[in-house]
Amino acid sequence: MKNISLIDKFCKNFIIEDSEAELIRKTLHNKINLKQNINVFCSFTFITPNYRAVNIINTLAKMSKILPNVHIHLILSDNNILTQDYLKSLGIIKSNFDTEMFINSKVDELKNLLVSFGANPSNIHIYRFSEIWSRLLKEKSKNLFLEYYSSISKIKLNNINLEKLRTVARVFQFSLDMYVSTIFHLLFPYDVDAPIDFFYGRYEKKELYNEIRDNLYDEGFIKIKKPLFLFMHEHPDLIFKARMPEWNMSREEIYYIIENVDLSEEDHINIIDFYKDDLKSCSVMEGGAEKSYKTGELTKKLKDVNDMEKKNITTSVVYSFLQEMKSKLKNQNFVDCNMHIKDKDTLMKITRLLRTKHILDILDLSDGTNNLSEISSELGIPISNLSKYVKGLKEVGLVCTTEDKKLNKVCKRLRIDIDHIN
Repeated sequence: MKNISLIDKFCKNFIIEDSEAELIRKTLHNKINLKQNINVFCSFTFITPNYRAVNIINTLAKMSKILPNVHIHLILSDNNILTQDYLKSLGIIKSNFDTEMFINSKVDELKNLLVSFGANPSNIHIYRFSEIWSRLLKEKSKNLFLEYYSSISKIKLNNINLEKLRTVARVFQFSLDMYVSTIFHLLFPYDVDAPIDFFYGRYEKKELYNEIRDNLYDEGFIKIKKPLFLFMHEHPDLIFKARMPEWNMSREEIYYIIENVDLSEEDHINIIDFYKDDLKSCSVMEGGAEKSYKTGELTKKLKDVNDMEKKNITTSVVYSFLQEMKSKLKNQNFVDCNMHIKDKDTLMKITRLLRTKHILDILDLSDGTNNLSEISSELGIPISNLSKYVKGLKEVGLVCTTEDKKLNKVCKRLRIDIDHIN
């Protein structure tokens, strides 16, 4: 009975197709009973904590909180970030723009958000799509790229709602997401030893996802129709001039976006229903003052107000939700499970460091409770020498300093993928 309750709680967060509902529940039940990892794949573009990104991250964290054996395999679409109109509008892309530093900061921010929202840091795995793309092209023994080309060449466009996908680039990106999820265990066998269980994606893309998966199965490239689909609950788009409500915006800025979006009364109701489980109460501006309502009650209020007031209520709900999620944000000093060494230079530096006499002892004491002086005293190493060792460990990303000047390991295991080292 406990498993059934957990599965019900898990499944309520998604739109699940009737054709897959029984198999999804059976998969969850078996994985829970056998204490096996439940592997979930999700891919999206992340620039700022806007309402869409926060909702995706929040739902992924919920999965982890409900079922502790859920492992989140999150793909950051770094290959298209620089082409995003919104990023261009921020005016940060200049001649000296450091793309690598920017992408790395997004990876760190994503992990921090997931952990702040309640996900288990040990079960979060974040990848860059450029890395996946590189592996696809390099993996010649299995002809993976030819498999992908074969799967998209058989897409029947009359089976897909192209209006919702909008551009050819999006068709390409979303079809590649789906394909990669079916072969993820081949690309990253040290993270996943069997096909991905679940694909978490947006409902309006389901026809394309189904087409790719069906084509791969019909061609014999995959032996079972996996991953199974967990779709996000639908949320009307709130986009105006490439901008979406985000948690660093004021209520007025969010209202300006929503004011310029064409929303039906049903859209307003759907937005309120979307947030009512996460946002129990909400303050709405009325006559220059705030009045508090239970979020679920606001759908009734919509019937008695004009369009401007409807948008004011919807603005209040979205703004309040984003501020509530923002309040959960913490600067995490969590330890990652794995550090993936990707280049020869880093590998040689780490190798030299690990041959140093006291390095393993220093790493052992770098647990977030000891500062430089305490480790120096414990190991009997002069501060000057210890500082040199710690500098080397920081340069290769093995340790960091917390806000209260304590040394903390950044990872527990080093991982070297010989076939893909640069």
